[in-house]
Amino acid sequence: MNNKNCKNFQISRLAIGIFVLISALAGCSKDSNITTASTTQVIDTSLFNMTSIISINEVTKTMSDGSSGVCYAIKIKSIAPDHAMGPYCPTNTSQSVGVWVDPTLGATAVDATYLNYLETKGWDIVDNNGNVRICSTDADFQKVATQEVGNWTLAQATANGVINRCVAPTPKEQSTMVYIPKFPKKASSPMNNPGGVVPAGLPGLAIALNGIMLFPPEPTDRIMSYQNIAPFDEKGGHVGFGFDYHYHRAWNISNTTTKILGYALDGYPIYTNATEPDGTAVSGLDARQGHTYGTLGYHYHENGNYITGGLTGVYAIP
Repeated sequence: MNNKNCKNFQISRLAIGIFVLISALAGCSKDSNITTASTTQVIDTSLFNMTSIISINEVTKTMSDGSSGVCYAIKIKSIAPDHAMGPYCPTNTSQSVGVWVDPTLGATAVDATYLNYLETKGWDIVDNNGNVRICSTDADFQKVATQEVGNWTLAQATANGVINRCVAPTPKEQSTMVYIPKFPKKASSPMNNPGGVVPAGLPGLAIALNGIMLFPPEPTDRIMSYQNIAPFDEKGGHVGFGFDYHYHRAWNISNTTTKILGYALDGYPIYTNATEPDGTAVSGLDARQGHTYGTLGYHYHENGNYITGGLTGVYAIP
């Protein structure tokens, strides 16, 4: 074979090789069984206030769609490091302390006007001296938890539980593990508003940057069915059945630079409600109060009342 023919042969072999490689790649891209995992890291762990966080590590977890994913395992204390927790209830009708979201009136200050309103509905939450009946002991709070979880009737709670109280227990430090996907991806079937109850096994719906869990809408009707209220403090938080302090609202807890409140359990960030970080008015939110905007990608906005309306992405199974 002369030099010219040899060169032509080598070029032909190279062309055939390139063609085979391109064909193979094209075939792979058409395979519907191959899922490309997200490689976009959304969470900035440097934003967290580590005073209330015990540790942050990377682990592999089974996700809600059955896949495996790398997650941040964040161990929290459930104690706010940057503000006082409470007070939640006034001690008497001369004070205005705490905020409750009444099914009829909406968010309202817990003061003489609201307490008198409850009295006109047949409640007995204020004694004859104007003192507010407060549930503050651990024992009584455990009774409140028992009657709510057990779906007691009002008659049962009257006989063996706790009624006509402003519920205000003291939070306790504890160790809780929270898992957040490092590389968020949308779920084929998003979790819409879970109706005021945290889904089984999850510690909440999101985590604030100060290490406090963010919860879905509070079960107001269930609480008030026993003629009790469980007001929030000025930050929108109160104490859960596990004596954990958590938020249902997000009043003045965002990072002043990034405007991020925290991260949902699917890894997407949550921003304040009024505007995007660049000042643009928020619009086009989906049922879970999320959307895609500019370079921020998909994210949520709390709406002034609730943190999120569910979870758009997959989340780790605890």
